[in-house]
Amino acid sequence: MKHTKILALAVASVLAAGAAIAAPQTTTAPAGARAQARLDVNGDGAIDHTEAAANPRLAQKFDQLDKNKDGRID
Repeated sequence: MKHTKILALAVASVLAAGAAIAAPQTTTAPAGARAQARLDVNGDGAIDHTEAAANPRLAQKFDQLDKNKDGRID
């Protein structure tokens, strides 16, 4: 009787692990990436001065963040 309980527990554990592995994986973008996507109005993968103007804090620090001074934050 004791072996039956152990076997049932082992089978249940394997089934639970299989279900966890088979569950769809959800991925979410980091908060910074989501914010950049919202600000990148034209979808070119960068934020320019015009797009940065929508966020006053970003606009204020734009020149500091534009490391290569090309007028875009990549």
